[in-house]
Amino acid sequence: MFYGGIDEAGYGPMLGPLCVGGAVFSLSHETTERPCLWSMLDQAVTRAGRDPRRRIAIDDSKKLKGASNAKRHPLRHLERGVLCMLAMLDGDRSWLGDVHDIDVLDRLGVRMPDAPWFQGSAVPLPLGNDAGLLRLDAKGLQSAMDTAGVELHALTVRALDVPEYNTRVEGCGSKSRVNFECAASLMDRFWQSHPGLHLVMDRHGGRSDYLRDLRTSWPQAAIKTIRCDTASSDYRMEPSSGSDAALHLHVRAKADGAHLPVALASMAAKLVRELFMLRLNRFFSDLMPDLTPTAGYVEDGRRWLASVQGVLADQGLDSQALVRSR
Repeated sequence: MFYGGIDEAGYGPMLGPLCVGGAVFSLSHETTERPCLWSMLDQAVTRAGRDPRRRIAIDDSKKLKGASNAKRHPLRHLERGVLCMLAMLDGDRSWLGDVHDIDVLDRLGVRMPDAPWFQGSAVPLPLGNDAGLLRLDAKGLQSAMDTAGVELHALTVRALDVPEYNTRVEGCGSKSRVNFECAASLMDRFWQSHPGLHLVMDRHGGRSDYLRDLRTSWPQAAIKTIRCDTASSDYRMEPSSGSDAALHLHVRAKADGAHLPVALASMAAKLVRELFMLRLNRFFSDLMPDLTPTAGYVEDGRRWLASVQGVLADQGLDSQALVRSR
């Protein structure tokens, strides 16, 4: 059974990229139910940020990202979970000891944009973890996955920087449509590689019905609504090649708290966004040492944007490449 999840990070901010992450696992045994991977991988994985057994935290990224003024690095849990899971894709843990942000983005399928604030020297990783301990964590995770008969097949992120985001919003007239199109691009990639996939996605803006969006994205597919109500939305999508390659899509509210693949997708998307914002803040802080960094959300983003107007003018930089249109 192939079991995957999709989730986004950065839907609401006015600065920085919209990131949509996806993860696909397989189980060695047949099942008609979506399993609890937290239980199956209990030897190495937990939901909790603090754990006396030092297991790897995998959960909704909003729960695992620390406060910016905390004693320990706010990205330590996101970094630990994503890097250790990435090591499961090829079984190689050696790179965890000598890695930077470009390496991780490349492994997640993300290209660094050309904007000047994203250029400059690479950011050494890990930021909040010990490299040697990460290799041990990854070794323990591999043992737990082998014991449970679980394998990670894909962990990737689709990142839309501001110029592309604005162009696509202008083209379709809705940021919710852009968000769905990013998710659909990952769905399609996973569907082509993992026939019979059961894919769980967090709800977009509280909507319950996705049939029209699915038919727009896959006009040639036979799409059947299995269930659509306030609790869940389930669809079976069959390509023209036959039902054996069907995609089973399950849309749930708060899916990142109930399905480990969705939680991992959420963490990967959030980590990518944070690495982008780290570079953006570093660029402007080098020009304005007293500038307080921003996470890019509207209220603080307006404060930050007002503060950098002089720098933008002095450097000949276009603020429209920084600020989302919606």
